Amino acid sequence: MRRCSILLLALLPAWALAAWDDEPVATLQLGYASRADWRGIQQAGQGAFGVARLTAPRWTGGLRWHEAWRTADPRVVDLQAKFFLWDEPGSWALGLSAAHRRSSAGANLPVRHATEVGVECRGVALRGFVPSVAYLRDLRRDGDGVEVRIAREFALTRWGAFLTWSTWAGWMDAARVQPDAPGPARSDAYAYYGTELRLPYRIGERTMLVLGAHATTTQGASGIWAASGQAGKGRVGLDLSVTFDF
Repeated sequence: MRRCSILLLALLPAWALAAWDDEPVATLQLGYASRADWRGIQQAGQGAFGVARLTAPRWTGGLRWHEAWRTADPRVVDLQAKFFLWDEPGSWALGLSAAHRRSSAGANLPVRHATEVGVECRGVALRGFVPSVAYLRDLRRDGDGVEVRIAREFALTRWGAFLTWSTWAGWMDAARVQPDAPGPARSDAYAYYGTELRLPYRIGERTMLVLGAHATTTQGASGIWAASGQAGKGRVGLDLSVTFDF
């Protein structure tokens, strides 16, 4: 399984370069977020965040960072890429993804860097609801995960905007939650759930104001997943940002 994951990670840039003619659009997003999580586990508290992204019809890639205001919280940086092998309008889609996550050295986290690859299948919209399912492979923790998601857009014609909603449920199972810790490997598995609302509102030709809110919780997760030791606690987060198109 690990060799297949490494091969998938190596081929992803080649597939993305093959689709470079799709004319990507560059965006920069800057704002405030009350927390930063990963699969339902809080990684850092409130702070400033930024996202630099390239988006094309068949692929997307970008860098996201979260700078917590509390010095005890880590700086979290994510590098992500996704390429769609098949994505026709009005039909199902099949995509490959890769992500690398890194936190600052002073953080009390079980893993300060991790690499993840995955396969995602998105279904056909049914009355506006779009289902998707993804398989995820965590190379660093020797873990596997599955996530099911449903998303929908609601037109707010009076305001000239769209409200996007999504909800998800997932399962993570890792053989080495703390790969750098001395002694025998510690394994753990847990379920996570979440929902999110986002309201983007255009305030200029190339500028958009985005308000977001989300709620997440976990079931069965031990404290070794989080720096706070409260992995199973449900939390609500808010973010406010401005997006610039280039």
